[in-house]
Amino acid sequence: MFTALKLTELTFIRLLLRIFNVFGIAPLTLVQQGPQKEVRFVSSRLAVLYTYAFIGTIGVSNVMTVNAIYTQRYEKKMSLFHIIDFCEIFLGTFVTTMILCTNCLKNRTFSAIATKIYRINESIGQLSAFEDGSGNKACNKARRGAEHCFSIVGLIGFHALLTLIVLSSSAFYQENFVLFVSGATRNFVITWLCLQYAVIVKILQRSFSRINDLLRNLAGGRDAARINNNPVKNIEMKNRYVIKNGHFDETTMPQLIAKASELHYALVRTIDEVTGFYDYTILGAVIYIFVCLVVFSYFILDYIIEKRIFSTVEYVNLFLWIVSFMSAFIALTMYVTKTLNEIDKTGMLVQELIRAKVNNQISIELKNFSSYLLHVKVNFTACGFITLNGSLVQSVLGSITTYLVILMQFQLDTSSKMKCQHRNIESP
Repeated sequence: MFTALKLTELTFIRLLLRIFNVFGIAPLTLVQQGPQKEVRFVSSRLAVLYTYAFIGTIGVSNVMTVNAIYTQRYEKKMSLFHIIDFCEIFLGTFVTTMILCTNCLKNRTFSAIATKIYRINESIGQLSAFEDGSGNKACNKARRGAEHCFSIVGLIGFHALLTLIVLSSSAFYQENFVLFVSGATRNFVITWLCLQYAVIVKILQRSFSRINDLLRNLAGGRDAARINNNPVKNIEMKNRYVIKNGHFDETTMPQLIAKASELHYALVRTIDEVTGFYDYTILGAVIYIFVCLVVFSYFILDYIIEKRIFSTVEYVNLFLWIVSFMSAFIALTMYVTKTLNEIDKTGMLVQELIRAKVNNQISIELKNFSSYLLHVKVNFTACGFITLNGSLVQSVLGSITTYLVILMQFQLDTSSKMKCQHRNIESP
């Protein structure tokens, strides 16, 4: 059964890699080496070449797009509306190129991080073998694992559906197909980068959650309220409570606590490596998403006021991009918040174990664990400038509203002045 689950997990990972490979943000492949079939993530030359070709496609299509927009759409009459459109294109091209180049140049670092995360999860899985295997706990453990998988599958599936809908709309862009390709490639790369980061954070959150589950089970073993349906009133009986049949007891608890502390530290170090890898790329992605949300919302509102030049299909795509950007952005910040909450829960669980009457060896390991947790400070940031958590969503939404009000007010003032000038010219 364990082998079947492992094969299913590897198949799921390979599928995720293939999806990310399509957008050039994961030039990796998964291999199994040695007699033990150890899993490793390694750089893929074919994927790297594909990514460089993808970069060339983005560059050529965006140059052609700028030329087409400038000569055909705006007829060389620049206004605030046109300047905003060009700024979005230039920013998106720069950020997309930076993301793809970073993934190619640092693919060995990325493969090392991915391998490390996989190995840590394997070690946590081995620790889980010592958990209490009672029916309710086993069911809860299976349910939490299923929720973890379904959340990732749901997130990826939703965005895959949006991607297919956007791609199917290309049939309506026969005259402006290059314009569609340039915009779609920019937005796809940045959206799926956020999704990739969100998936990694979700896996880390699940790893911390499994460590917390282990600590809860240890606390449950020590503080078992009933043995043979009789209340345990004597605290000394709790100290002598032993779960047999290959689970955990008073002799294995110190080793389990020490191993849990070691894995927790490895996860914290991994978070530092992950945030370091995504520093500049996620900063550019957040800035671009913010600009796009302002620009696309402005284009939609401007249609209501000024009856602008976009077609119905283009406005539908604008709405789909807004949904895609917001869902990826919210998923990332939500998973970051949940991960930080799991880290906070670890400290509370360790304190609960310390308050119980335990033997000296267990007490030493718990105090070492607690001392380590006091010095742990985990932050998910973009180059230290932007903190990725739930508060960022509120800040972004508030800023978008503010900028939209300013832009619409400026546009209304400009339109009223132009109408007045037009009337003055027409009047005798």
